[in-house]
Amino acid sequence: MYATLGVRSMFASAHADPETRKRAAEASPIGWLQQPYLADALIKLVRQFLND
Repeated sequence: MYATLGVRSMFASAHADPETRKRAAEASPIGWLQQPYLADALIKLVRQFLND
């Protein structure tokens, strides 16, 4: 989506196997959260992205 629309994304998934992460990497996400995750992890990821 980033390549075509310029929209960044985050992935949150219970599936963190290498093949799933490889497919997700093609979208150039700002990060990956493995479910279940805490709200603090989401906030940290967003803050890291905004500070870069």
